[in-house]
Amino acid sequence: MSSLLLRFDSVSFSYGALNILDKVSFSVYRGECVAAVGPNGSGKTTTLKLLLGLKKPDSGSIELFCAANQIGYVPQNIIVNRSLPLTVHDAVKMGRLKPLSRTFKAPDREAVWSALEQVKLSMLAAKPYNTLSGGQRRRILVARALAAMPDLLVLDEPTANMDSESEHNLFETLLRLKGRTTLFIVSHDTGFVSQLTDRIIHIERGNCYE
Repeated sequence: MSSLLLRFDSVSFSYGALNILDKVSFSVYRGECVAAVGPNGSGKTTTLKLLLGLKKPDSGSIELFCAANQIGYVPQNIIVNRSLPLTVHDAVKMGRLKPLSRTFKAPDREAVWSALEQVKLSMLAAKPYNTLSGGQRRRILVARALAAMPDLLVLDEPTANMDSESEHNLFETLLRLKGRTTLFIVSHDTGFVSQLTDRIIHIERGNCYE
């Protein structure tokens, strides 16, 4: 059996008097592709923030069996100032930048190109990031996260505002990663994740079940 990578143990969280999560428990093992699904307001976003360390639980515990800097996060989008000449390569390169370090060495360059090749967009490396379609941007954000060679790749609503072709391309990208990188997907799109994941965790009304 694969080793444990993430565990929520009886995690509860509230915003004031509003109870969001009530003793939620689940585990993710290395190499798995797991999705957390549920309607808007169900607690998916809160679960994501707790996982990323942006919020602290009121009770219960969250254990990560990897370093915090080994979590790759793929947001729905990033806002880039259109006056900045940011290329696709530059955007992926951001995944290799480290605090207090200005050096970019051969292993960093190799990681960037490997990430671009994994999402099948290396041919766009020199293009301005702002000229990409929404679906291409999402795949570049996946590449940016992959460039850091994370133990865990977390994706927030990866199919939001995507057309069917972009969704298919993203699906193929994640399918190639499955089994090589641990994936945790937060989504309301059960159709997309049901074809991809090993397990689905349902979060609804503060509770969690598989």
